[in-house]
Amino acid sequence: MEIIITESQYQNLTEEKLREFLYGFWDNQKKHGEEPSLDYMLFRVLDINKETREDYDTIRPIWYEYNGGSEVLFKKLEDEIDAKEYKLVEGEFDLETTMKVVHLDFERPILEIMVDVDPRGTMVFHGWNEDTDEEYMVNDTIDAGYHEALLNYEGSDFEGMIRSSVYDFFYNLLEKYGIPIDVEIDLQEIYGAPYGINENTQKPTRKSDILIQMWDKEKEEKGYATFDEDILQYFNITDNQDKYDYATLFTEYIGGFDDAFKIIDKITKNNFNTEDFPKKIVGGYNFKWKIIHLGVKDGEILMESKIDNGGTVTLIGDGRMVTLYDAVRNNDFNFLYGWEIENEVKEVVEDCMNFLIRPKTGIKIGVQSVSIE
Repeated sequence: MEIIITESQYQNLTEEKLREFLYGFWDNQKKHGEEPSLDYMLFRVLDINKETREDYDTIRPIWYEYNGGSEVLFKKLEDEIDAKEYKLVEGEFDLETTMKVVHLDFERPILEIMVDVDPRGTMVFHGWNEDTDEEYMVNDTIDAGYHEALLNYEGSDFEGMIRSSVYDFFYNLLEKYGIPIDVEIDLQEIYGAPYGINENTQKPTRKSDILIQMWDKEKEEKGYATFDEDILQYFNITDNQDKYDYATLFTEYIGGFDDAFKIIDKITKNNFNTEDFPKKIVGGYNFKWKIIHLGVKDGEILMESKIDNGGTVTLIGDGRMVTLYDAVRNNDFNFLYGWEIENEVKEVVEDCMNFLIRPKTGIKIGVQSVSIE
């Protein structure tokens, strides 16, 4: 079947004429025993690029109308794939695994599909021999490939490649519905619980094992390892308790609480200046301080600090710079009370100290009090 219209005919198409043309096109597909579709030939005829804003604003609304509305199409799509499992096979990387649709979120015009991809599947990926500095190809589990990516390049790049394969699968499967899609993936076992630090208290899980190997590598290269919460995001570790567990794992890795306390004690013997810390931490504050007391209470490390004379704060409301001494004793500045300024100073000190301490120990400290002169 071939439909041709001239340029002048196309230019004269009103919205109603366009609707009439599209309805006729899809009705003709039905007459020829075909399922109505957003065929690429249709877009070539209309000189509109598929999956562009012009398409979404002109063609898709009429397509939804023809099919009884976008909700009708979404319901059919949902019935087909929601909570379903599929075999994902991709030739370029010899990728073979199981995946499962875990959530659908239809925020018009895009349908977001959340998919769990089983990391026990297999694929071919690049490995790196540290002894010879040579790259090699290996066929192993997706989990092992992700492990290799975290150690030697970007885990997000690796996940992006998996996501691309998942997207292509669902694009081809769901194109018939004409609903634009986006795909988000999570590397989770399809059967059983996802990897987690508390799976087996007697044996490290794959995630903790990967982290320890990363710390080993960093320690070998730099002489020390660091705890980085951003790395936890790669493993989808976002729960506060899980973050605490992995931070505790790092504390144990560097020798336990006593060794960590020695590191903290050494750090806190220095004098500190807000100018040495990122602006996003210190804001409009400018002062120097020292730690005058360090202790442990109920397993938590707490400290007290003393702010040196001459510290200042730039008030947000009018941009005035005033001394901390005046700010905490005068209630007229920017409608802030002195205790609010004092609390903010304490938060700045606490954030700055954790900026230094947490990466080296995995421990978050608390500042009990500040003394402002």
